[in-house]
Amino acid sequence: MLEAPQILKLSRAVPPSRLLATSCTAAVYDIAFPKNTDDLFVTAGGGGIRVWCLSTQQELLRHSLPGLVALACAITHDRSTIVVGWDDGRLSGVGAESGQQLWCVKEAHQGPLTALVTLAPPHFVTGGQDGK
Repeated sequence: MLEAPQILKLSRAVPPSRLLATSCTAAVYDIAFPKNTDDLFVTAGGGGIRVWCLSTQQELLRHSLPGLVALACAITHDRSTIVVGWDDGRLSGVGAESGQQLWCVKEAHQGPLTALVTLAPPHFVTGGQDGK
């Protein structure tokens, strides 16, 4: 079953189709660029987070949590971890290459976590929808 939206090139050859492009499936709430890198960026939205390559215009990585919306994202200075703020108030770290969740603070905020920035490791500043 195809996941929308995807652009495929169909042919009679084997394999019968080739994925040309994907895109976000819901609203994008935040975009983050790694420090000293202009070819990659991360989006946060209804489908979780996605890592994109500008030169190839391809999605490289995807991470989501069922039923949750990623509202904020940032990348650590060493580019090893993508920090994500979720609509249930949790803050999580995702491996930038593996896409696996590395850690999670389930009640970082009482409501949606809407803003975050990474500082010198291991510090973060976060903000919630409630103004705290």
